[in-house]
Amino acid sequence: MACNVKGTTAVSSFLTVPAGATIEPEWYHSGARGADPIDPSHLGPIDAYISNYDSNGSGAVWVKIAEEGWSNTTRKYLVRFSIEALHQAESAGGAEFYPNCAQIEVTGSGSSELPTGISFPGTFTSATPGIIWNIYYSSTYNIHTDYIIPGPGTWDPAETYSTAQCETPLDGVV
Repeated sequence: MACNVKGTTAVSSFLTVPAGATIEPEWYHSGARGADPIDPSHLGPIDAYISNYDSNGSGAVWVKIAEEGWSNTTRKYLVRFSIEALHQAESAGGAEFYPNCAQIEVTGSGSSELPTGISFPGTFTSATPGIIWNIYYSSTYNIHTDYIIPGPGTWDPAETYSTAQCETPLDGVV
C-alpha cells in the first residue's frame, strides 16, 4: 500500500511547506487528531519517502528522504511517512504497516530534482531485511544493534541515489 487505506484518492488541497522545512507526521487509529493515537507497543522504524505529485504515487517514483530537508522551486509532491510496527514481526505476515501521505507544495529556491525511486506496494516482502524481526529476543543476533531499516538508503541530492536495499544496521530499534 502506498498511502494508507484507500490511499489512491487525492484530497482537494496541499500543505504549504517552505524549502528546507521539517515535516513531522502523527498517527492515529481513527484518523482524528488527538484521538486514539498509535499504541506505544508498535515499535519499529519510521521512514519518509517523497514522489512527484503528478505520478499519483504509482511506479518506481518513491525516494527515501527520512528526516532530511530539501530545497526546490515551487513544486507539488506526495510525502509518505510509515511506521513498520515489529511487535509481532517474528514471522512472515507479522509486521504491521501504517503509511500516511500528505500532498505538499514546496516553495523557495533550489534546483534539486528527484531521482528514480521505488514502488509502493511492491518494495517490501518477507525477504526484505528488517521486515521479519523479533524485537524481544534472539539467540543469534543483537536485537538492538543488528537491525536494518527496510528499504533503500536516504537520498542526498549531492550524491547518486541507489534504490538498493540498505545493509547498514541501525544502532537500536526505535
